[in-house]
Amino acid sequence: MYDFDTAGFIQTVVMPEVEDTRFVKPYRELVSNFSEETENEGGPSIVKQLITSSTSTARNFTKSDVDPQSGTFAGAVARWDYTYQEAAATVHNIDINQARNKGVLGIENLLTQSVGMAADGLWSLIYDNVYAQIKADLLNSGTFSDAALNRSTYPTLALYNDVTDATITVSDLRTCQFQTTFNKNGVDPSQYVFLMEPTVYHQVQPQIALLNTWNQTNTGAPVKGGYAPIAEFQGSKVAIAQGMTVGDVFFIRPQDVKIRKHMEFTTEVKQTGAFTTKIILRVGINAYVENVGKQGMLTNKD
Repeated sequence: MYDFDTAGFIQTVVMPEVEDTRFVKPYRELVSNFSEETENEGGPSIVKQLITSSTSTARNFTKSDVDPQSGTFAGAVARWDYTYQEAAATVHNIDINQARNKGVLGIENLLTQSVGMAADGLWSLIYDNVYAQIKADLLNSGTFSDAALNRSTYPTLALYNDVTDATITVSDLRTCQFQTTFNKNGVDPSQYVFLMEPTVYHQVQPQIALLNTWNQTNTGAPVKGGYAPIAEFQGSKVAIAQGMTVGDVFFIRPQDVKIRKHMEFTTEVKQTGAFTTKIILRVGINAYVENVGKQGMLTNKD
């Protein structure tokens, strides 16, 4: 509940002039770097069948050989259990009445402010859920998915990680790109994006700029200073997302990182027993990583 009367907003502040100094994690900025699924398969979880190894009976043969035996393969099942998110906003109807009588812009003003703050908290929670799941899937020392698939048992689920606590360097990015794409089927650097936390970008941007030299001609006009934004690094796109854990870099193929809305966004007006208006916001959103062995991650690189 957001008690605006206690905060003094109703009596002393006209609501449209409230200065909001909070930082709200930008969910849309984060997921714009991934793939959003439009189809909900139902059930309690996301389930993916994986082929983790195979044997081949391919051979050189002669006229005396009979038909070869067929090869075999082994598999596993990855599972991500659905997570549901909710938040609530409550405004006392007496506050609404007083706001109206004091000339604030009607009932909608307080309700919109309260619901908006609840929605900010909800989307920040979803940001954290999505980010935590992606990072868990990309962390080589942990298991994969809620099925807890061990990466030692299933080596194809292992990926490139650099978790050493050190300042980011150009060499770190080059090594991550090479190790992630080396001897992998159907991948090349152009399919990938370096998704960087802003502190990492701040450290690596001038280093990358030093890799390029320009001839400057100054005819008396002022010269623009500063480092140019990084669009790509060695063929892979570079993007920044506010709210990431400081020091993190994901080297990912966007089509492999999936966001699924498994329950549509709903609002419910709730009777509380008190003289209040309460609105509950609910949604269900999960993230997961496919082809995890073809991804890379660096951490602690602030």
